[in-house]
This record gives sequence, C-alpha cells and structure tokens, in this order.
Amino acid sequence: MIAAAISAEKFVVLRGTLPVSPQWRDLTEAEWDLVQPWRDCFQTEETAVLQTVVFAENSPHDASLRDFVEHIKTQYKARELAVLYLHRGHQLDIRSPILQWLLNLLDLNRNVFAIRVEDERAAADALSMACALLGTHSNVLVLKDDLERIGLRDGRVSNEVGYTVLARDRRDVPTLRESPAPSLPTHVREMSH
Repeated sequence: MIAAAISAEKFVVLRGTLPVSPQWRDLTEAEWDLVQPWRDCFQTEETAVLQTVVFAENSPHDASLRDFVEHIKTQYKARELAVLYLHRGHQLDIRSPILQWLLNLLDLNRNVFAIRVEDERAAADALSMACALLGTHSNVLVLKDDLERIGLRDGRVSNEVGYTVLARDRRDVPTLRESPAPSLPTHVREMSH
C-alpha cells in the first residue's frame, strides 16, 4: 500500500478539496424497498429511521462539481484527461450506479472510471489504477467522494470531495498562473504540488 502511494506521488500535480452541500432527507415510500440490501448488510432494525443524502434539486451530486470539472477539462486538455471516481458505501438503487448520475451532471461520455473504495487497501489499488491510466492518458483527475448516501437519521456526512490531478509529464502541465483558463473557484481549496 505504501509503495503504491509513493509511486503515485511523483505524478501528482494538484491536490485539494471541493466543498459540497449535502443534506439528509427521509426516504420516500418507494425508496424503502430499495434499501433492503443495505438493511441486510448492516443488520438494522425494520423500525430504524433511514435517510439518504441529496443535494439541490434532489440530485445525488453537488452541482459545483460541474464547474470544477469543466475548469479541469479546460486546464488539462479534455481529450487527454481521464476521470477516476472513487466512491463508497451503498446507494438507493443498486441497479443504477452513482457514476451514471455523475456522468450526466459533468457531461462526460468517455475516459471515465469508477471504483468503490471502502478501506486503505482499496485506496492504494485506486492509486495504482490512476497511475496505470497515465499509460494511455496524459492526465488523470481522481475525485474522492466519501459520502455515505444511506444512513440512520441525522448521521454524519462528509461536506467535501477530494481531488487529485496526476500528469504523465509534469513539463506539459500548465501552472494556474500561466493558464488562460479562469482560476479555480474561490470555494475550492487547492494544494499545488
């Protein structure tokens, strides 16, 4: 695990977090049947009050992701950019992966991958995959979404999505000062490498 993180680190050119505004809402009657696999997995009582995390307009993702990814696509030449979405936990409809909602929001239709990351081993595997993607893509944007989308009433919820940009060749990476693209939105916390 440590070796994967160290080898990936040499490709990191940008890292930070994007604040998001998730809200808990009670499940609708139609959604109760959808959470049975979650109840079975976590052995929750039938009477436990469950909620799901949503964003504005009942979306499963924060709309600020769209602006952020558009900026990254412009900055890092979209035709050579791969997106690796790391998610965790369960979702209401196991037949419709959360990635599909994200693809629709971000208007992406190729070079997009997703991995469910529940522990440190899976996180190391995800970093290895991001590095492997550099074999066919100049840049890789890793979005790390730690939101648990189903939970007990008023549970804790993450209020940020982490991001990391990896580049095959650091010499081809624009710096934020030199780029003609607008700077990152002020609500994005950036840690350049």
